[in-house]
Amino acid sequence: MHDKYDVVIIGAGPAGLTAAAWMSISGIKALLVDKNSSPPKSGHADGIECRTFEVLETFGLVDAAWKESNKTVEIAYWNDQGGSICRVFTRPNMINGGEYHSSYAESTLAQGRVQQLFLDFIESHKNVTVLRPYEPHSLRFITRGGSPVDDYPIQLEIARCGGKHSNKDEGHEPMQGPLNIIQARYLLGCDGSHSWVRKQCDLKLEGESANEHWGDAFNIGWKISSVVLGSATPAILETYQQERLPVGQALLDFDKRIYRIVSLKPDDQDCEAMKQTIQEENSSASGLGVIYRPNLLVHETQIHGLDSDRALRAGSRLPDMMVLNHSDGRPWRMHEVLNKAGRWNLLIFGGNVSKKCQMGRVHKIAESLSRSSSLVGKINRASRGCGFSGIELTLIHCASRDIVELDDLPRIFTPSQGPMGIDYTKIFVDTASHTGLGGMVYRDLAIPKTGCIMLIRPDQHVAFRGRLESVSEMDHFLAKFWLCN
Repeated sequence: MHDKYDVVIIGAGPAGLTAAAWMSISGIKALLVDKNSSPPKSGHADGIECRTFEVLETFGLVDAAWKESNKTVEIAYWNDQGGSICRVFTRPNMINGGEYHSSYAESTLAQGRVQQLFLDFIESHKNVTVLRPYEPHSLRFITRGGSPVDDYPIQLEIARCGGKHSNKDEGHEPMQGPLNIIQARYLLGCDGSHSWVRKQCDLKLEGESANEHWGDAFNIGWKISSVVLGSATPAILETYQQERLPVGQALLDFDKRIYRIVSLKPDDQDCEAMKQTIQEENSSASGLGVIYRPNLLVHETQIHGLDSDRALRAGSRLPDMMVLNHSDGRPWRMHEVLNKAGRWNLLIFGGNVSKKCQMGRVHKIAESLSRSSSLVGKINRASRGCGFSGIELTLIHCASRDIVELDDLPRIFTPSQGPMGIDYTKIFVDTASHTGLGGMVYRDLAIPKTGCIMLIRPDQHVAFRGRLESVSEMDHFLAKFWLCN
């Protein structure tokens, strides 16, 4: 064997499988290598955070995982009091109705089952090859004068091994086959806490939870796919460390803090501190409250009317709130609206379009986006036929459906679908449903009635926000990294 791959992934745990799922949907030729013959068959980091369910939803895998999981409705804290174990306190653990608005809740499900869902998905796509049980044995970067000699400068030697599960990732099992040479454009080391890849690169790493591994790979996977497909500059890969390193450090700090609390003697433990720490786990540690700082893929702007403390900042995850389809009144979750894996989404919050002046502003931004000179238009024309890249356009207004007719709104939001059809899933309204649910998006995200725009990345984080008139500023932001020639 002497094959070439765009991406080689070492390790088929949570991180490796998530990265491989991105490769699958993008059509990239990739190789996934793991030393174990199958996913773990016993308990192995079985807790699943809300954000991990959202990752599963991106790839269409959430239904089975959510149905089979055991929901962690309560947290009970027990301690030794007078020689017997007593329950100190019980508190609710469901936060899907809180400020972060997730449709899921922290649960437990065997990690092996989740991994199998990913494997079935990956193997249904013919562009990703899974090799197991195999191990890497050597790694070389082939350069000349400090520059890669060709497009595949990474050379790996891999060989078949015994395939036994072990808690010790150090060393190698005896080879059970010949060495095979693999060349790659990119190499992802997803091989755990004693990573062979990291050792070859002389990198150190402290521990993280499995849920952070899902999140790390969810972050880097779409970025590598975009670079390999030629839709983004390689400079976007630098944002992985800029975004995920602070998340990992915060998790380590959290782990140290909770360890200090639980390791105290019963009489010295602070129940209120424990409750506060668990609440923190339900926000930032769960992944829902993560906010990425400004970088090449996150542009923060100061805009009058969007400077409230409740306003959704650039870099934040978009909350999964309810909106109604303008045409039929059906409730949709925001993540359902976004859920086309690999696509960016431009959300145009049109405000109260029953007002003539506001309707005029919405028509004006539609005209800007429809021009041949529009960068968004150029991006979508360049990505036509590619299901991975491109920018979806969605209008969310807050006027009454009884007052505003579909024909009153710009045609760009009712694109043709097939020879005789129209796509009715691009216009939504932030009003309450017939059952009284919904109608809270503008209020909870502090969006003014004059509206705004938000550009959402494939990982559901806000890349850019601005006024309805900020299209040229958004184009300037996109032009820094998007390649649409």
